[in-house]
Amino acid sequence: MLDTQDKQEIEELVELKVKAILKENNYDINIRLVKIEEELKHQRELIQQVIHTMDKRFESMDKRFEAMQHTMDKRFEDMQHYMDKRFESVDKRFESVDKRFEDMNQRFNQLTWIIGTGFVVLGTMISVFRFLG
Repeated sequence: MLDTQDKQEIEELVELKVKAILKENNYDINIRLVKIEEELKHQRELIQQVIHTMDKRFESMDKRFEAMQHTMDKRFEDMQHYMDKRFESVDKRFESVDKRFEDMNQRFNQLTWIIGTGFVVLGTMISVFRFLG
């Protein structure tokens, strides 16, 4: 069997070995933590770059939408102006058609009056010739 001194030496050796293993593992853990922190920092930088790029793209999209809106507004105004002119021209045509109908109505009234007068004269003449004849 082992005496007390041997036991103590063995315990010291085991303790030294355990400390060495823990120190080595602690060193490995620290190295891994440093690597993880560096990778996280790199990931944050990438995310910031992506966000910056997305912001620029959104700004350019906003500018394009504004330009499209301006173009559509301009086209709508042009179309509205064109339609106003077309309606004015249609109104003028209707006015000229109304005038022609009024002229025709006057002529029809004159013709009706002439025909009516002719029938009255003809009827009177027939009555006079019958009476005399």
